[in-house]
Amino acid sequence: MRALRDASGLTGDSVARRASMSAGKLSKIETGKVRQTVQDVDLVLTAIGVSEEVKEEFLAAARAEATEATAWRLLRRTGPWKHQRTIRAIESTPSIGSRRWRSTTTS
Repeated sequence: MRALRDASGLTGDSVARRASMSAGKLSKIETGKVRQTVQDVDLVLTAIGVSEEVKEEFLAAARAEATEATAWRLLRRTGPWKHQRTIRAIESTPSIGSRRWRSTTTS
């Protein structure tokens, strides 16, 4: 996003004001020191004035990142052992995990 802001010719302070956030927060978002939310991305790109096409690309990436972060947070919260237990149960089900495929051709 920093490259887009630089290309727009706007300063960090002016973009931050237009996006209703502090210049410090914008700087941390641009440098990756804090995780950006989908709303942050939307506000900043609107403040910069990018096209809707570019905006949608960035928003899709931000949504994907948020989804992945939520999945990892959930995994850490519930613990990997629960997921491993579920996988073990699926693999031990005769119809799924230990099915032996027989050849359908005859010699």
